[in-house]
Amino acid sequence: MTFLSRVDFESLLKALEGTRRILFPVGGGEKSHFTSSEKTNPGNALLEGVRAVEPVKSFFFHGREKVADGFDPGLPGNGLLPLCIVGVRACDLRGLRILDHVFMDPEFGDPTYRRVRGECLIISADCTDALDTCFCTSLEGAPYPSEGFDLNLSPVKGGFIVEIGSAKGESLLNAHADLFTEPSPDHLQERLETRNAVVGKLREIARADGTPDGESLRGAVRRKYGDPMWSREAATCVECGACNTICPTCHCFFLYDQM
Repeated sequence: MTFLSRVDFESLLKALEGTRRILFPVGGGEKSHFTSSEKTNPGNALLEGVRAVEPVKSFFFHGREKVADGFDPGLPGNGLLPLCIVGVRACDLRGLRILDHVFMDPEFGDPTYRRVRGECLIISADCTDALDTCFCTSLEGAPYPSEGFDLNLSPVKGGFIVEIGSAKGESLLNAHADLFTEPSPDHLQERLETRNAVVGKLREIARADGTPDGESLRGAVRRKYGDPMWSREAATCVECGACNTICPTCHCFFLYDQM
C-alpha cells in the first residue's frame, strides 16, 4: 500500500487526460453523479460518502448501441478514448462480476462490452458512510472493495491510502511513482477505524430494518415464484425499462436489424 495526497491525486488524473476519458462522482449529501474531467476539474471529485446514483454498468452496457455495421466482421468504431472510472464502490464491482460472467465469455460474450470493459481502468474507493438503504454486509459484502479494481483509494486525512488490485494498476502506479509515498501509521489506523465504523453502521441498519442475511435470501425468487406479489407489481408496470437501466446486475437486452 502507498499514500497519495489529494493534490497528487489531481495531478494523476490530469496526467491521464490525454489518453483516457476520465469519469468521477461529484455532488454532495446523499446523492452524487458521475461526470467527466472535460466538464469539471478532477479536484471536484467526491470520493467520500457512498456510491453515485448511476450504476457503473451504464458505461459498459449502454441503453442503445450499434453492435454491427452490415457484414463487416470488425466492431463499429466509436473513436472514443478508453475509460478511466474513478470512485467505483464495492457494490458496483460485485454487480460487474455478474455482467462479466455473461458478456466476457470467450465464446458467447458480447464483443463490444468485452472491448470497453477490457480497456477500462477502474480506480475504486471505500465508502466512508452508509445510507438507510445500504445492505452490502447482509449479502456477505463490505463497504470497501477487495477485488475487481485496478487501484483502490481509501480516503484519509490529506489524501488516500492506495491499494493495487491488478497488473494494470501496478503499471499505472509505477509510471507515476513520484506521486506516491509511504503511508504513515496514523493513516493506516484511520483507514481501519473508518472501515470498522461503516461496517458497524451497516450492521445496525440491517438489525433495525430486519434485513435478512445472504444465506436466507439464497433461492428466494425460486421459492416465491408463485407469490401474488409479482402480479401486484406487474399490474402497475408501464414497461418504461427503468428497472432494467438502474439495476446494477440486469443484463437483459434486445437485438434487432434495420435497413
